[in-house]
Amino acid sequence: MVLKTGNQKLATADTKESHLPDKPPTPDEKLQLEFNRWALAEYGKAVRDVTAGIEAYRFNDAANAAYRFVWNVFCDWYLELAKPVFMGEDVALKAETRASVAYVIDGIAKLLHPFMPYITEELWAIKGETGPARPETEKVLALASWPVLPDMAARVSFLTNALDKEAMKAPPKTIVPSTAVVDVNGRGLSRRSDWT
Repeated sequence: MVLKTGNQKLATADTKESHLPDKPPTPDEKLQLEFNRWALAEYGKAVRDVTAGIEAYRFNDAANAAYRFVWNVFCDWYLELAKPVFMGEDVALKAETRASVAYVIDGIAKLLHPFMPYITEELWAIKGETGPARPETEKVLALASWPVLPDMAARVSFLTNALDKEAMKAPPKTIVPSTAVVDVNGRGLSRRSDWT
């Protein structure tokens, strides 16, 4: 399975190419890139929001939280921030980002499973055949454990604050321009005002 945007290859689950690590990152693991920590923190927030919606029988709120995370965080921000790292030369940062993206994609399947079980189960099976070996209890998505992640918001205050400040300035239904970017080497984030 290959994840592509445009003509750029972002991640692959082909074990022959061995692009994915043996194990995904955990929220407690020290990640070098702030945007990987930010993505895991946002994933944790989405898990808590979806869980709260399901437990309160507010399925519309749970589905909206999953939708917000998948489209507004993962697709709109995280994959865009990851592209320069994938195109860069630093092998360690590429491996970290690939592992983080793979972990979040698995998490997305778990979050969406209550709402679209047949599609997510099929994708889970396909990814499980070619990616890192899953434990026996997680070969079937319906039997996999529901994710429980610690609150990581305090660990990613720089990026969260930068994005939240811009979003608060914008009137409703306004597209917020990108204010956080990865430098050419994928080493960190900077503000547009720092580019001079």
